[in-house]
Amino acid sequence: MPKQNVYVSPEAEARVRQQELAEINEAEKRAKKNYNFVQIEKRALRLVRELYDDNPAAGKLLFILAEKMNRQNALVCSYDTMSKITGFGRTTLYKAVKYLKEHNWIEVIKVGTANAYVINSRVFWQSHGDKKMTVFHATIVASSDEQDTPVEDWDKVKLNHFPFLSHSDEVTVTNEQLPPPDQDELDFHKA
Repeated sequence: MPKQNVYVSPEAEARVRQQELAEINEAEKRAKKNYNFVQIEKRALRLVRELYDDNPAAGKLLFILAEKMNRQNALVCSYDTMSKITGFGRTTLYKAVKYLKEHNWIEVIKVGTANAYVINSRVFWQSHGDKKMTVFHATIVASSDEQDTPVEDWDKVKLNHFPFLSHSDEVTVTNEQLPPPDQDELDFHKA
């Protein structure tokens, strides 16, 4: 059966786009609601108490990870930074991470030489949805003294910026080949 060309009026396209934007706004509002809350399954409370009895360092670390995690239950943090946050030495941290991993409280995903920690979403969570972690966003906790460039110099680093369109920009489509704009001509600080 051949495809039929269907004419959609600009007004209908605008209504559909307006509806899509309204749905996106509503989803963003739902995501922001309770953003600073972490939920815990009631049945897991007994297991958390037992965790603290069996391995207090692992219990403390689990709650710190839950405190720092993002909406996908993940974060990236070095051992040195974790040590500063927890007050634990490397050996204690290593044993606590190993314990949490072996007892299915967390999953550790290698990211080069760093680790991403994914907290068991059946215990703690911030949002609903699929928790399969093939691709995920993570909160990254970094200490300033682990960096190659001192924090005071970060504002001096000049990064290339790329132009982007906002909702109010008009788009003109042509076949004319234009060179990319000079970085100095772009004003990214307009609001």
